[in-house]
Amino acid sequence: MKKSIKLRIMGIISAISLSGLLFLGVFSIIGAFNMRDSAIGNINELSQEMSEETFSIYRAHAIDTLRTVAEQCVALVDSELQKVQRQSETVAKSASYIYSHEKEYAPAPLTNWQDALDASENVRYSLSPEGGEDAREELLLMGNIRGALIPVLKENSPIIASYIGTEKGSFIAVDSDPAAAAPLRGYDPRARYWYEGAKKSGAAYWSEIVNYSDGYGAEITCSVPIYELRGEEKIFRGVAGTDAMLSEIDGIVRYAEVGAKGYAFLLDSRGQAIINQRSNSNLTARGDGAVTGEDYLNSPNEELRALASEMTSGKSGLRKLKIDEELVYAAYYPLKTLNWSICFVLPVRETEVTKHIMEAQITNLKDGTTRVFDKAINKIMLKFFAVFLLSFCVIIAFSIKFSKTITRPITQLQEGVLRIANGFLDEEINIRAEDEIGTLAASVNKMARSLKDYITEAERAAIIEARERAELKIAGAIQSSMLPRNFSLFPEMYAVMKPAKAVGGDFYDFFMTDDDHLAVLIADVSGKGIPAAMFMVVARTLLKNIAQLGGWSPKRVFEIVNASLCENNDTCMFVTVFMGYLEISTGRFSYVNAGHNPPIIRRGGGEEGGFLARRQEPKNTGQGEWLRSSRPGFVLAGMEDTVYTQEETTLAPGDTLFMYTDGVTEAANGGGELFSEARLMRAFNAGREDAPQKLITGIQAEVERFASGAEQADDITMLALKITERNE
Repeated sequence: MKKSIKLRIMGIISAISLSGLLFLGVFSIIGAFNMRDSAIGNINELSQEMSEETFSIYRAHAIDTLRTVAEQCVALVDSELQKVQRQSETVAKSASYIYSHEKEYAPAPLTNWQDALDASENVRYSLSPEGGEDAREELLLMGNIRGALIPVLKENSPIIASYIGTEKGSFIAVDSDPAAAAPLRGYDPRARYWYEGAKKSGAAYWSEIVNYSDGYGAEITCSVPIYELRGEEKIFRGVAGTDAMLSEIDGIVRYAEVGAKGYAFLLDSRGQAIINQRSNSNLTARGDGAVTGEDYLNSPNEELRALASEMTSGKSGLRKLKIDEELVYAAYYPLKTLNWSICFVLPVRETEVTKHIMEAQITNLKDGTTRVFDKAINKIMLKFFAVFLLSFCVIIAFSIKFSKTITRPITQLQEGVLRIANGFLDEEINIRAEDEIGTLAASVNKMARSLKDYITEAERAAIIEARERAELKIAGAIQSSMLPRNFSLFPEMYAVMKPAKAVGGDFYDFFMTDDDHLAVLIADVSGKGIPAAMFMVVARTLLKNIAQLGGWSPKRVFEIVNASLCENNDTCMFVTVFMGYLEISTGRFSYVNAGHNPPIIRRGGGEEGGFLARRQEPKNTGQGEWLRSSRPGFVLAGMEDTVYTQEETTLAPGDTLFMYTDGVTEAANGGGELFSEARLMRAFNAGREDAPQKLITGIQAEVERFASGAEQADDITMLALKITERNE
């Protein structure tokens, strides 16, 4: 049952008034003598027991701490090494899949076979001196592995390089430091220790520690063999490797705290100390580039040799031994990833310091207790009679004292609330009273914790949102950079792409398939955002690569790309595309429409434009015309084995071809009304004398005026091509 503050104060004052006058004198003297004798006796009896027990507890705690630090350090080092091994295994699996499904991959274009450097990705390529055409083709195929190599640049880990080498002598690598990604020439991976080790072992292979002069210092390599799978047959094709800095592991071991004088060291499988907190330069370089450390297996210290033997055999435990004439505890644990072992050393003397301190404190306590009690008893006896005369004053003094004691929680509550109000949300009001003040203090503490949690959650949400916005902005910049924007070679051509979100699914492209054919295309991927952008990259790459490499017609290009996109299309995404080849010497324009909006064409002598749609020779009537067409083909990635229809027309000097996506005609204003094909045709004809850039700029401005500030719902993409007398 809770008591009010008023009742508590009244009860205390009444008890003091009644009991103080009757028992103060007698019980003060008797109690003082009894307390003195009892306190000194108890201190004498418990002093030795407390000293030994405290020492034992402290020593056990120190040993437990030693073991805990050792286990945690081993787990951290294992975690870092596993990152390295997982990277090699991931790259090896990706390469194995490419070899096993070679027909599914298009060649990855490279700028220079023997000396190529992509500064944006720190990618290096090389062929061995004797590498022939087979090795060059393999290097093009394995260019597709960059997706598995490049993530190493974005991961916070000890990894500094990831690469593959093949049996044909090709080499592809990614370095975390652009300065280290120097171009390679004539590099033969097959002669390297990491390649030979993985090939011979047939499994993950960890090299010895080496010391390079590239600025990284001591490094270690994990390499994994690559196999091509043909049914039950495994064909060795190469090795995937990952380099890691020893400094990351060194930092974990060196900065682990083990008491004031404790330290740690790491032994490799040969019993050599490759990391030692007591030494900053304990590694020695050999002639072959590998490094060695202090050999503990051949130490003159017999106990240290025994410890090293236990560690190199993969055992764990705790030993008490002498190192450098000092008695120490040694806790050692093996690594799971490598045949290495870490040992943490703590001097025994650090565990005994508390024993001497405790004994001195107990002696001081006994002496001080005796002096205090003797002095108190003497004072009580001398002033015994004076106490009775001053009883009333004593009662008043005790009343005031206890009143202050009772009101102290209120003061504490007031101060705590003020600190919380000033922003110190970690403030804890420590009031344990079982009354109204205690309940209020608990409520205030709960309120402060809730407010802190809310602020923390709000800050976390803001950070996540900001990071996502930044990532989308970068993705948009990357996507924009992929589209051609250099119109200097095609002065009568211009194109724009304005995504509805940070990234979009629309794209356009133009490129020469040979010296006499210009390919132009425009496309719209289903969906929005990141998925559409990723599908857009795949579709654009396939269309351009197959059109440039195969020498096929637009019809055949669409059928090949459609078959590729339909494979493993679990997301059921698709893309509408219009693509045509302009034969520059004759003006013949061959095109295929895969479910896309029909382009608009304006003949050079006409006043109006029309939708380019049907295979039909143009009529030189001096007026714009509609080129009616058969029904457009089905979208790409929609259905396998789709057959597309190729149609032709002739583009004469002065003709203008305008291509667009449905984001133009379906742009909506605040009332939900669409821009429509009719408005597009009027805007197009209004700029009949304009160059392509001015024509597109005018149409874009007209769409924005129509939208009147309404949010853009779809990507807007346009491309215009005007045929000149020079057939450029």
